[in-house]
Amino acid sequence: MMNPTIEFDLDFDNLAALCEDIPTLPAAAMELVRICKDADASFDELSRVVALDPGLASKILRVANSASYNRGHDITNLTRACVVLGLKTLKVMGLSFSLRTQLQMATDNQFNLDAFWERCLVTSVAARGLARLVKCPLAEEAFCCGLLSHVGQYALANITPERYRQVVDEAIGILPTAEEERKHLPVDHHEVGGALLKAWQMPELFVAVTAHWKDPQLAPNHDVTKLAEIVRVADMVSRFVCDPGKVYAANVMFEHFEHVFGLSSDETDGFVVSIENEIADMASMLSVSYNQADLDALLDDARQQVIDISLSAVQDLEGAHAREAELTREAETLRRQAQFDALTGIPNRRYFNQRLEKAIVARRREESVKPLGVLMVDVDYFKSVNDIYGHLIGDKVLREIAVRIGETVRDTDLLARYGGEEFVVIVHHVNGNQMESVAERVRQCVAEKPMTFDGHVFDVTVSVGIAYVHDASVENCGYLLLKLADDCLYEAKSQGRNCVVCVAAN
Repeated sequence: MMNPTIEFDLDFDNLAALCEDIPTLPAAAMELVRICKDADASFDELSRVVALDPGLASKILRVANSASYNRGHDITNLTRACVVLGLKTLKVMGLSFSLRTQLQMATDNQFNLDAFWERCLVTSVAARGLARLVKCPLAEEAFCCGLLSHVGQYALANITPERYRQVVDEAIGILPTAEEERKHLPVDHHEVGGALLKAWQMPELFVAVTAHWKDPQLAPNHDVTKLAEIVRVADMVSRFVCDPGKVYAANVMFEHFEHVFGLSSDETDGFVVSIENEIADMASMLSVSYNQADLDALLDDARQQVIDISLSAVQDLEGAHAREAELTREAETLRRQAQFDALTGIPNRRYFNQRLEKAIVARRREESVKPLGVLMVDVDYFKSVNDIYGHLIGDKVLREIAVRIGETVRDTDLLARYGGEEFVVIVHHVNGNQMESVAERVRQCVAEKPMTFDGHVFDVTVSVGIAYVHDASVENCGYLLLKLADDCLYEAKSQGRNCVVCVAAN
């Protein structure tokens, strides 16, 4: 049964006074913010301001020498560190470190400050990493917004420690969600955090993001919406990392990464792994208690969850790939059946006609004057081969003739089986005198060497007719070439076979 809402009256106009136990930012950080807003400020001035706070100075030097900023040379002075970090990063780091130091000293109640800062730290590192991943130019602002994301909970724990402890005790995770707070209080940490940062005169961007990251679509402008989305998803990472044993946290995290940024579970797992060392480094810089061994275990669990979540999808994908491969094989089989002769393995009549038409179109487009020829070959007395030796031997003869002609013509020419014992060849870019030589070589490649099959040795010859055109623009060019080549073949048969007859169409 839901507990009745606690009567709680919060005066937002006097929030800073209500949070009197939370000190304002130190003079060094406030002056650093002021200098960073001054377009004419020099890095020497910045370094002098940083030097006002030894702790801040040492931390900024450590950041400048960290892997994120160092370019191979140690940075040993504050001016150089300020130059390396730049105005935006300096301001964000100055606010972050100073706020961390002050808030750590602010409370002596039973609020779990270590767990609070651990959540803020992981959220801040994840937010900066996410901003870089999605190429948002506000990566350092995202870091600071992540660090400030739960400051409202710290304020509530200071303003009403007993009441807020009940909220925390009944929360599913270490820190309650806004929805869990609203079950007991008329406000949540987003509303209180935004009001507190405004009372502290923090930059308006930080105020707006803190107030709106639970529902980014209600943010006042694009930059706030973008950062609020990043912080919201980063908070899912911190909830997963810092609330071990909560199985739902992994699923929620994966869902948010996919819904907001379109990242798969594998990519999400990779991102969590990638920020592990940075979380540990920043925990050390900010003096936040952080158990890296626990994160290692969580990341192992995350990878296992990724496998579990993705297993069915992977199986479906593999099945889809297998089906796609099978369809590809079937399509290739159908293509070969449509274009190639099953007996000889060379192109068939249909494919030959397509290629001849394309060759004619290309010649017309290029206005080429080089001849285009068609060579027609017929096996002499093939019926006798089948009658004497059988059709199986006849098939072997046709395959052997296809091999011999294929080895004789050029790669740029096209050999095809036209039907029965007839073969055709498209001959490109050979002049008229050479056309007859091409046909003669084809005739000789068959006749010069006897064929031997199943113990039978016999001679096979072919008759060849060849026709060619110089001008492919002639009407019905393809039909004309085939008709004339066939006429020449008939003439070769009439002349006694095993010979060549050639004619020019124009």
